[in-house]
Amino acid sequence: LMNYEFFLSKEDHRSYSLLKYLEESSNLAEPILKIQEELSLSTFLLKKTIENLNYDIETLGLNQHLKIQTTGTEVSLEIF
Repeated sequence: LMNYEFFLSKEDHRSYSLLKYLEESSNLAEPILKIQEELSLSTFLLKKTIENLNYDIETLGLNQHLKIQTTGTEVSLEIF
């Protein structure tokens, strides 16, 4: 099975990695610090990735189905 992730830009790869990471977590949420550590993201890059991902979700018309939410010390994937 071929891995096509290398075709993605750095920004898209970060977005894909974050979405996949949250989707695979048991309660669709993880602490910010754990995400930063696991995905090697600075606070700035994590914030920017969440913004980009939510923009893409909205642009694709998927915001009625899912959203990346930050609450306090946690990031979660909300699926409606």
